[in-house]
Amino acid sequence: DKAIQIFEDPTNPDDGFDVFLKYLQVTNIPFDLFQSLGKNHGLYFLVFDLQTNIRHGYWYDEDDFWVEKVMDSTFIKTLDEIFEYDEM
Repeated sequence: DKAIQIFEDPTNPDDGFDVFLKYLQVTNIPFDLFQSLGKNHGLYFLVFDLQTNIRHGYWYDEDDFWVEKVMDSTFIKTLDEIFEYDEM
């Protein structure tokens, strides 16, 4: 439903960046696809499920499985602000 790209250093477009994708409804998160993309392209994936308040993380250069962590309300507010800022 919405995509936002945020550069680590906005003055250097060759620097690293994060891409945030927001889906209003997600029935199946394609974890296998994300894991495959991570392995094949050297990418890190974090999936923030706001329905369950669980953060799922995959790091291509570490163990070959997804790590889960419960998100606190402060972190969830930060995620919401990323998309609110883009609408201004």
